[in-house]
Amino acid sequence: MQSDLIIMLVDNDETDNLIASKLIEHSKLCHQVIQFTSGRMALQFLETNARNLDKLPDLIFLDMNMPVVNGSLFVQALETLANQLIKNPKVVVLSSADLSQNSGNLIDSERIISYLNKPLNPGALSEILKKYTLDSLKVA
Repeated sequence: MQSDLIIMLVDNDETDNLIASKLIEHSKLCHQVIQFTSGRMALQFLETNARNLDKLPDLIFLDMNMPVVNGSLFVQALETLANQLIKNPKVVVLSSADLSQNSGNLIDSERIISYLNKPLNPGALSEILKKYTLDSLKVA
């Protein structure tokens, strides 16, 4: 059963993007996967498609450690851009670094629904999609 979810992957590691995209596509729980290898390109896409419901993601899986526009800068830019977007995408932060409460790597944003260690795995993906679906139903 395929849903109408659009998922965006933002990770400078092409192998991690490939693993995540294949996992998401195999789950058949989304309509489309959009991939970017830089935060800057992903933000440009969001700006360009700010009013296009069929192109904007519902969920963004975001790598924390990227050159130029890292995860923190991406989320800050997304917060600034949010009032222009016709959708309100939620973010799942992915990282190979320590994501514990006291690591100093957490970003303060209500947009972020989860922090996961890389690489994305089937169990974590299933939990995120359940959480996103339940949160969406509460808002609707």
